[in-house]
Amino acid sequence: ITRLARAFNKWVGNTGRTMSGGVDIKAMDVPKKLFATARAFEEGGSLTVVGTEIYACTWGGLFHSTNSGDSWTHVNGIESGAPFFACTSSGTDRFVGTGGDGIFRSTDNGVSWNAVNHGLTSRDVSELAVAGTYLYAATFCGGVFLSTNNGTSWTSVNLGLTNKSVYALATNDTYLFAGTTGGGVFRLEVPKIPLPITLHSFSAVPLP
Repeated sequence: ITRLARAFNKWVGNTGRTMSGGVDIKAMDVPKKLFATARAFEEGGSLTVVGTEIYACTWGGLFHSTNSGDSWTHVNGIESGAPFFACTSSGTDRFVGTGGDGIFRSTDNGVSWNAVNHGLTSRDVSELAVAGTYLYAATFCGGVFLSTNNGTSWTSVNLGLTNKSVYALATNDTYLFAGTTGGGVFRLEVPKIPLPITLHSFSAVPLP
């Protein structure tokens, strides 16, 4: 929430009231709404911000807001009855991951959606992450998949991943971190240049 506030601090400018660290008090408005939204959605999966838009994944479908979470509309056009667990964006494309029907992509600002599951051997998607030009998908039982062409095709990148029940992904653009069920955390170095899939390898991260 601190990082969000600092980002929005540049946007709101100076209203005359600042908190510790020089952050304007109005910079907290949007971050607080985002976190309130996360609590408000029953059985929610994840939130992603694309410019001035917010997408919320839930067991009841995908929802979209253009006013910082004050109101929401249900996103139509996704042919899936499965719960929505993950959403992200890469460039101008939007992606959502479902628990059973795989991944859907929109290339027209969310107006229409198409399944992009070629090579995805497990369609129970738990998380999505973007690192540079790489798009990663975590699955509940098939490990991690990589797309180098914005979701058109997928390849498993499970070398070194001893537990393929992956529930969480995070990236700092240098490493991709994968959190597993009962198997700890694994780390994969995000390539700076295109590499053969066989060179994409996870290693376990020591935990206290």
